[in-house]
Formats: sequence, C-alpha cells, structure tokens
Amino acid sequence: MNVSATIATATPAGARTSAGVRLLICDDSIFMRMAIRTLCQEHPDIEIVGEAKNGQEAIDMVARLQPDLVTMDVDMPGMNGVSATQTIVESHQLPVIILSGLTRRRSEMAAEFLDSGAVDVIWKSASMMDIDIGGIASIIIEKVLFWGRPLLGPPAEPVARLEPPIRPFDAMMVTLGDGGASALRQLLTPLSNNHPPVIVAAQAPASCMESLLRNLSSMAGLQAVQASDGLALRPGQIVLVAGATRFDLRLSGDQMLFQKTSTALTHGAAFGPLHRTLMEAGRNVLSIALSGTSIDEKTVGDLAPSQAQILVQPPETCPAPEGCATLLRVLPIAQAVHPATIREALQTR
Repeated sequence: MNVSATIATATPAGARTSAGVRLLICDDSIFMRMAIRTLCQEHPDIEIVGEAKNGQEAIDMVARLQPDLVTMDVDMPGMNGVSATQTIVESHQLPVIILSGLTRRRSEMAAEFLDSGAVDVIWKSASMMDIDIGGIASIIIEKVLFWGRPLLGPPAEPVARLEPPIRPFDAMMVTLGDGGASALRQLLTPLSNNHPPVIVAAQAPASCMESLLRNLSSMAGLQAVQASDGLALRPGQIVLVAGATRFDLRLSGDQMLFQKTSTALTHGAAFGPLHRTLMEAGRNVLSIALSGTSIDEKTVGDLAPSQAQILVQPPETCPAPEGCATLLRVLPIAQAVHPATIREALQTR
C-alpha cells in the first residue's frame, strides 16, 4: 500500500516558534539508540524527545510526545518498522526515516520502505558489531534536518483567503531550500496526467535527492525525473532541479528544453532565472516559493505582473524565512499564502 501521499494532507495543529527538529528514535538495539542520540543531540537544531525499542512503543510515543520526525529501525521484535511506519504516517502524517541493515536488493527495498510512507532511507551495516556510525553520521544529520524541520506559526488560513483564485497556467514552478520539505508535503496534491509541467527547484543535500524524487512522484501521482541536458518540459511530468546543478531553459520550436549552463548563478533553489526564461517564452507561470528559497534579485525585478502568479509561504511559518520575506518586500504582486491553502486551490481549480 502506498501511503506516502497522505503526508501531504497534514495541517499544523498549532503554533510553533522553534525551527528545531523534535526527534523520536526507534531501534531495538540500545547501541544504535545511544549512537543516534549522541550524534543528533550535539546538533543545536535537533532535540531528542524519546527512544522506543519497537514499533508499537514508537506509535504510542508519537501520540504522547508529538515529535517532528521518527528514525525507524526495520527488524524489531513484535511490530516491525515497516508496519509501524504505515501506522504513524496514516494516523499522524509524520515524516519517518527508515534505518535499515538489509543489504540485499537495496533499490527494491528502498521502494518498499518509501511505499510504506517513509520519506527517506539510511543504510547501516547488517552487523551490530560492524556499524560504521561515523560513516553515516553526516547523512543522518542531513536527512533529519531536511525532512524534519516543521512549519512554524499558525495553522493554514481558509482557502477563501487566496485572492484572486489560481488562474490557468502553462507551467508551475516550486522553489525550496532549508525547511521547505514540510511545506512541500503540505502543498503537493495528486495531479492529472495533463497537468501543466511542474518544476521543483530544491536546494537540498545530495543524500536526499533520490528520495525526494520518489516522494515527488508519490505525492503528485505523476512521473518525476531529474533535470538533464536536452530534457523537454512536458505536461504531466515533474522535473527536479538539484540545487547544485545549473540549468536554464531554452525555446526549441514550441518546446522548452533544459540546458546546462556554466554561469556563476546556482539556479537550483534561486527564484527568478527559470521563471523569467519561461515568461520570456510566453508561458504563464504559477510560481510558489517555500521556506529556504534563495532570491536572484537581478531577475526578480523583471517579472511582469500580467504574466506572473507568485505565491509565497508566509515568512512566519518558514524555518528559513529570508527569501520569502524578500520576495514579498520587492514584488507587490506576490501573495503570502499557506501551502495547505495553495493545495486546496490546486484541487479546486
């Protein structure tokens, strides 16, 4: 059963003022629990709120402690990690990262874990006596911070607050960086096969990119591919542009093609360059800026009001608000709208 998309239905239950990640660790190995705790508690933005020894205990502790993210072992006595992940995602719409010691058919196993609702997977040694905890330390921190930073501030405003309603558009572009994963889960909704092409420009750790691609496909119900030189922008497709990769778009006949560029600008999560290129090609663009979006102010000023729909995650809900705040300051046409409200508007347009 694929339940990953259910993550996108979550709405914040109340106000949060801290961008730190409240982490629950679940593993039947006391050594692994101690190792993960030691690694994560040294980071100023991670708070360990509890440790569970099996899946059922993790489910109980999630309800009681309300963490932002769970790291979940797979092979445990009683309820295993896959079943516990399904229950936690379905009941609490919470991101779960699976830590697995299984080494066989990793690609197939990763797909199974993500289909259970997990947002990502970390591979560890199959032998408890041979765990290279130092080797996966940075990856654990990266993934916990990328997937776990919560939306801040108040719950979403009613959909009626989105004025004017989303107009027809030829392409949709979403930019995000630090703290944007939780907003993305609120934003994306199952889309039709003839939906205008979606570009997701993400400034994210390289270790998270493969799982982010799988999550995009699962949440939107469309094929998600990574941008490559010469790739055509097509309806019914999501294209992920990694933050470290530089791409422009060029017009070829009636098609828009991705093109690698050697310019100094990092186009990954920078709001402006790709949006401007689409507009110059006569495309009506719906741009959505989420937490961690960076701003290319040289191109932002060129965005024409008649061709632009720019929706911005309210800065008070962003763990990294600078880019969104700048957009709202320099672009009068930009609207501050909660991601969950945009989702509702996308569903009803």
